[in-house]
Amino acid sequence: MAEATGHVEILPLHNVVAIEQGHGDRYAVTALHIGDDGAVVDRPRRLTCKYLFLAAGSIGTTSLLVRARATRALPALNDDVGRHWATNGDIPVTRGGLPPTNAGTGGPAGHFIMEDLDNPFGPTSLVELVLPPHIAAALSLFGAPPDFANYASLGIPPANGSFSYDAATDAVRLNWPATGLGNFLAAAQQTLAVLDRSNGSLTLSFNPSVSAHPLGGAVLGKVCDLDGRVQHHRGLYVVDGALIEGATGIANPSFTIAALAERSMDHILAEDHLNDHTP
Repeated sequence: MAEATGHVEILPLHNVVAIEQGHGDRYAVTALHIGDDGAVVDRPRRLTCKYLFLAAGSIGTTSLLVRARATRALPALNDDVGRHWATNGDIPVTRGGLPPTNAGTGGPAGHFIMEDLDNPFGPTSLVELVLPPHIAAALSLFGAPPDFANYASLGIPPANGSFSYDAATDAVRLNWPATGLGNFLAAAQQTLAVLDRSNGSLTLSFNPSVSAHPLGGAVLGKVCDLDGRVQHHRGLYVVDGALIEGATGIANPSFTIAALAERSMDHILAEDHLNDHTP
């Protein structure tokens, strides 16, 4: 639909590797054209624009901004860029010894959520990822226990993750401490213990080092204003999960991210005169 307007060109398989201040009030974007195998197939492509919207996810957007600040490509970025990152309290969990669930149909998807808002260590929730029978049967051939289920446990972790730039390798690295994560680990374990005691089930795996919902790095009120405008950089915007400081309150963040992006665009279109086509 966007392309049909004649105003939009979509470039598949173009990996943006750098952003910088261009001439005047414009931005420059460097992208590598890659093949299906990830190998670069053409020389770098450089695009310039008056308005640049970053929507590469918390890791992609934050990495671009951290590299741009460290290399002085965007020297006015502040010290909060790359900070206030966390995993939305995600913890993949597998439980066994359960009765058959939705045996005829189902999954893979989050089919229901269990909330433990009175948990003494902090509110937590479990979203079950129901697997259809043929997938569960296939997994059992590789050692998966019978009558098991997978969950995403969600909590409220401290947003103490950060990104740093390594000039020697031109790489942006995530610093995610394994300690000092607060009570959200204990909260998840408490909820699982109650479920196991009450149902005769067993928690088989619990892996807090994996996340599907990374958030932060260019958060509202610190790096951006409340509409996603990057401070000190007119025409530069963030409209993804990098805006959110670490967690969305024991829920999948997708709707929150979408709502923030739509709200940002409502304000930006009304207030920032994007319809000004001055060359």
